[in-house]
Amino acid sequence: MEFIKLSKILNTTEFEFKKLDYLYLHHKEDYPLKNEMDIDNLFFVIEYSGFTVKVIAVLSGVEKEINFSNTYDNWWFFRIPDYYRNKILK
Repeated sequence: MEFIKLSKILNTTEFEFKKLDYLYLHHKEDYPLKNEMDIDNLFFVIEYSGFTVKVIAVLSGVEKEINFSNTYDNWWFFRIPDYYRNKILK
């Protein structure tokens, strides 16, 4: 299980966000290494509609909306397995 560059999967026809997907905004284009990660830039998806998502910051709890159809930042994506997602969402 690892992060995937979000820009690589957004254009696939079968992709759609799910609740509790992780999104991470990295300060550079390279893969986010463990010692480089800044938890202030780690978010959970809490709502989604197409490429527009509402996220909540893991550390601060701040909510914001992001439209990924027009952003080109260094976002990375991680999906937790459905088994765990379903347990959490019960």
